[in-house]
Amino acid sequence: MENIAEGFKGERAIVTPYNIREYQSRNDITKLLYVTHIGYYPEAKHHYRKREQGANENILIYCDKGKGWIELDTTRVQLRQNTIYIIPANTPHAYGADRHDPWSILWLHFKGEKVDMFKTILGKLIYLHDTDSKNYKDRSLLFEEMFQNLEMGYNPENMEYVSFCLMYFLASVKYLPQYQEVKDLKIDNVIKKCIFFMKDNIENKISLDDIAQSVGFSVSHL
Repeated sequence: MENIAEGFKGERAIVTPYNIREYQSRNDITKLLYVTHIGYYPEAKHHYRKREQGANENILIYCDKGKGWIELDTTRVQLRQNTIYIIPANTPHAYGADRHDPWSILWLHFKGEKVDMFKTILGKLIYLHDTDSKNYKDRSLLFEEMFQNLEMGYNPENMEYVSFCLMYFLASVKYLPQYQEVKDLKIDNVIKKCIFFMKDNIENKISLDDIAQSVGFSVSHL
């Protein structure tokens, strides 16, 4: 089968119109950083894309499952689950899915006046060494928020919100230790609260429901 750039079963994609991008480049908030393309390709078998002149935007590829590769000049990097690579704007490149274990990817194109804030993570393979699934889920939900808000329409509030989401998403990658520490701290605090509650009620007969209520969680979240 021939290599294909898009058209995968279950794919989702949004490409903002050029007049919207023009507005984004002038709005006081969105001009800092804004999304021009965003999507999800599940199990993208035979996925392949080559841009000999590069793209006008930076391209973020977040490998959700499977494997794939990105090639810039003579350098090829391998992506696997929970890795991110951002291809810098105007950089010739090619990328594609692994033949035997094709990737599922979240991807977006972005640009703006403040891209340099994140220049340290451009053109670099980032391993998201998250210690639990919640960090992964938080990023996925943030990506979904960007997608859904653009899907709902290109009014200023939606686009401004997406820009702030994009900044946070990129910050969670650039400042990976800080992002992880805060998430781990929240989990650690819940565990400590559970322990204190059990100690305070050591002489009482308490249930899992009682413990969950004491920390404001449902039983399924403990």
